[in-house]
Amino acid sequence: GDWSSDVCSSDLKKIMGHIEEVAARLKGLREALGLSVAEVCAACGIEEEKYTAYEHGTTGIPVSTAKRIAEAYGVEII
Repeated sequence: GDWSSDVCSSDLKKIMGHIEEVAARLKGLREALGLSVAEVCAACGIEEEKYTAYEHGTTGIPVSTAKRIAEAYGVEII
C-alpha cells in the first residue's frame, strides 16, 4: 500500500518539525563555529548541495551523515 495513507497528518507534522529543528541546529552550530559550508563539507565528505538541503530542511539527514557532521563540529548526537 501507499505509505503516505498510513501516516496521519499530526505524525507528518511532527516529522517535518523534527527535520526543521535539525536544520536550524546544523546551521546554528556551523555559524557559531565560524565555518563555511565548504569547510564543513570538506571535513565530512559531503556534497555542498546535499549539506545545504540539510541546513534548509528540504531533506532529512541520514544518521550516518549526522554522525560525521557532529564529529566535525565536535559535538555528540543525543
